[in-house]
Amino acid sequence: MIGVILGVLVWSLPILGLGGATLKFIKQPDQIIYRAVAGFATLSLIANLLNFFIALKPFVNLLIWIIGMLLFLMMRPQPQITYDQIKSKLPFVVFSLLIIAFYSSSTPIYDSGLYYLQTVLWMTSYPTPLGLANLHGRLGFNSSWHSIAAIMEIPLFEQKSSFILNSSFTFLYLFEIRKAFNSPNKVSNRFVILTIIPVLYMLTHRQTTSVYADYAVAMLTFIGIAIFLRHIHESEDLLALSLLTATLALTIKVSSAPLFLLPVILIVKSRHIPARLLIIIVALLLPWALRGIILSGCMVYPVSQTCLPVEWRVADKSVIEETLWIRSWARQPGGSPHVVLSSGEWFKPWLDRALKQPEILALIPGIVAIAFRKQFHPAYIMLLAGLCFWFITAPDVRFAQGILWSIPMLGLALFPIRFVLKPPKKTKTLLTLLSLPLFLLLIFQPIWANIPISNITVIQSANNYDVIMPVGTDQCWLAPLPCTPTKPDKLIIEMSAFGIYQFYKTGTLISSQP
Repeated sequence: MIGVILGVLVWSLPILGLGGATLKFIKQPDQIIYRAVAGFATLSLIANLLNFFIALKPFVNLLIWIIGMLLFLMMRPQPQITYDQIKSKLPFVVFSLLIIAFYSSSTPIYDSGLYYLQTVLWMTSYPTPLGLANLHGRLGFNSSWHSIAAIMEIPLFEQKSSFILNSSFTFLYLFEIRKAFNSPNKVSNRFVILTIIPVLYMLTHRQTTSVYADYAVAMLTFIGIAIFLRHIHESEDLLALSLLTATLALTIKVSSAPLFLLPVILIVKSRHIPARLLIIIVALLLPWALRGIILSGCMVYPVSQTCLPVEWRVADKSVIEETLWIRSWARQPGGSPHVVLSSGEWFKPWLDRALKQPEILALIPGIVAIAFRKQFHPAYIMLLAGLCFWFITAPDVRFAQGILWSIPMLGLALFPIRFVLKPPKKTKTLLTLLSLPLFLLLIFQPIWANIPISNITVIQSANNYDVIMPVGTDQCWLAPLPCTPTKPDKLIIEMSAFGIYQFYKTGTLISSQP
């Protein structure tokens, strides 16, 4: 558990350093949370580019960490923080680290064993494999959040990015919440303060124990809306940062596409598109799309319209089945896609489950606030479009938690009443007292939470290449590569002269002795 604290401390400063350099390039204001978004975007770009040619080994990643640290030392936030300021913030920093470590130190969520950890393991072990989605479809889900996790695995932190990445994002975002208390009558700051409710809810529900893309998208949704509100209400030129946030979210999960409406609205209002905005789009999207093509033959897997006629592409039937499975599971987990999607009978059980979720319960007064608000705020265009997009495509609550929480939070933030939000006078004392039991709980725990180990067997590909398969479960966790939870049909595995795995669908897969 203490390992989470060390990991967050080790990586927070390099992220801010890389982000500071990126903010300077796109000429945007220098704030901690802006640096965090820009830093993650930069790590995503570097990881995707490097992995085309080499594995993201710990000592390769260490070089990126050193560059980030040097940039932080060269571009420290202005004005310089004094010793008294550090001393005054220390109780907040300690408590934040302890509470994050406490809730980030449990066993990673189910999908970590299914494909999160295997995706990261592939990136840290080999250059981007050709046709990897032929081994297991979910390995074709091309998320930049996994790329960032892979490049964060430096010496002493190998295979620990599951616990570090979302924890680091939470830690840096808590500084934004703390800063917002200084000017609570700004609409953007009221919104940020209110987001502490969903952030704590997600934290306490194990969303920082894994490389969980839905959590990252939710956080970027909160940040994207705050940036939009500051541009609209506080006359800050944050168009480039708004676009950077939306683009990063898109490369993490395609379902976040509606977030792009925020920078689009700002572009329409400003009536011009600076050249640096195009650089942002191309720099992040091009390597990400190319990686998708290499993994599955599709720029966006499993969207069949984006698949190209390359020999390693996943078969059309498999792509369509993957899409149907996602849409079906979001409506009725475990049901047959053809049965679930052929009628509307899924809706009532879905609604019964959804109404037990706090995101949906909070959404109801949010919708009422929109209906009775005299002036329609432009941020609601994105939120309502995102809500419709989510419900039509894959209405699993976790896929839209950022949007679902933001609707009521924004309604409250826009409420036209001036008020003063200040932490209690004895906040430092209170945080110190709360930190003591957390510290005592953590020091008697293992340094890291355990990652489960599945029993495995070996099967043979059509060309007699060994393939690992978990027994009695569909979770590979950190099993040796290549591992798949399902028997792929007609799999050919080859290794190129450059040490790059290649997966094709021809021939047959035959079992061997366990």
